Amino acid sequence: MADPKPIPGAPYRHSTQPTGAFVNLQSSEAAVLAAAAQIFSGYIISGALNEKNEDLLLERSIDLAIRMAQRADIKIQSAEELDKK
Repeated sequence: MADPKPIPGAPYRHSTQPTGAFVNLQSSEAAVLAAAAQIFSGYIISGALNEKNEDLLLERSIDLAIRMAQRADIKIQSAEELDKK
């Protein structure tokens, strides 16, 4: 059975079919995951990824994506943040 299509505006939900377990990500978490996936794909494309360093590069990708999100949050103020001041 295929996973259901996502509902617009709902948190990201991913099914791992064999176990039926779900991962629920908020939109900001999904954005960080997307950035981490882009970083990780760069390691794959460059040939840097191998079986020995896969976990290391996966963690590094996530850490870099989180740091990028944190720095963007510091440097970029949304209209909502400005309205609170």
